[in-house]
Amino acid sequence: MKPTRLFSMAVLATAVAAVTGLTACSSSPSIEAVVVPPASESALTISLKPVDTRAAATGTTNDNENKVNRVAVGIFDASGNVKMVQTFEKSAIENNAVTLSTTTALTTTDHVLVACNAPANVFEGSIPNEAAFRAKTITIDEALYGATSSHTTENAVDITNLPMFGHTEGLKQEGTDGTKFTAEVKVYHLVAKVTLESFTLEKQGAMANASFEPEGIFLAHVPNVLDFQNVTAVAAIDSKAAEAAYFIDKSVSYSTYYHGDMTQKTDASTDAFHGKAYLGMAATTSTTDQSKSVDGLVAYTMPNSHDDADATFLVVKGKFHYKTGDKGTDVWYPLYINYSTPTDDKHVGHVGDEKKVYPNFNYKMKVTVQGFGEKPAYDKNGNPVITPLVPRTVAVTVTPQGFVDAPSEVTLN
Repeated sequence: MKPTRLFSMAVLATAVAAVTGLTACSSSPSIEAVVVPPASESALTISLKPVDTRAAATGTTNDNENKVNRVAVGIFDASGNVKMVQTFEKSAIENNAVTLSTTTALTTTDHVLVACNAPANVFEGSIPNEAAFRAKTITIDEALYGATSSHTTENAVDITNLPMFGHTEGLKQEGTDGTKFTAEVKVYHLVAKVTLESFTLEKQGAMANASFEPEGIFLAHVPNVLDFQNVTAVAAIDSKAAEAAYFIDKSVSYSTYYHGDMTQKTDASTDAFHGKAYLGMAATTSTTDQSKSVDGLVAYTMPNSHDDADATFLVVKGKFHYKTGDKGTDVWYPLYINYSTPTDDKHVGHVGDEKKVYPNFNYKMKVTVQGFGEKPAYDKNGNPVITPLVPRTVAVTVTPQGFVDAPSEVTLN
């Protein structure tokens, strides 16, 4: 199980000290809340500790993905009315010195909501109820790039600041005096991860002498915003579909879609050009024979509740050579991220949810192509126009396992 991050939260009476432990779930950090309401005022204390836990799926988790730099905590009554909301910075959490005071008593029916790594101002101001907390939004830049002047890698996703969210309904009373409560809150990533494990051109028939020279990958049709809805991530082991609840209570709507193809960007490009460099990645180059490969490239994307033409695509781009020595033709291979064939219906979500991108999953893809792909096309503003491939055969097998693994195999004839 991979190392992850855990929290404990405690509301302490004036003369009461509480010590809390930390627990881990299989795919995310966890939060344990110990709540002690005094007669007049409570204080919420949060401590952050690293715990050596590991996820159930195999070794693709990057430890940096679980880093927590900021925590917003909301406590609400059973009707959803606010009792307290507070945002804590990383320095305060690391120093174990964060305190939030409230004069409102706490009960076993209270709800606790926790958002990690949202910008500091997101949960400021009036938040009258639980629905208002959940309806807060962050942009694609805030979720994937950090929206600050400092990044781990220029023009790359800041994986040390990925947004996470969790909630619990009901506090557990400890002891008999009615002054101490606990609540475990599991925290899940609000973005998705896409790993292209392999991309292969199968040479047969008319394509026996063909080759494909990959140049890179980019995401297309990535939504501009996400909100803080419940994330359920249950792996599909024996069942065909993994459970995922994020879009059930979805309140956010998308106004803009972004992509990672920067080839048409110029100094004259306007806001109508929707390219984001961190949504694309160049092929790797071998140090021995200078050959290029897209195998193993990883991208991060926003959730997307739409399917078919409005779905998010992983696009593999490069030059297709019909025979050795020709100059090659630029081609794309647009791939649905969460897709299965009708005969093998494994995917994230339920029937009808194919091609939607759910958060907290790593969509691992093995792709075999037997055809040409499609020629690149752009609109007047330089944005790629994606036409889904309609091959004779598309074979996909998805076995989601939380944020760590959701493998699929794709064959395009």
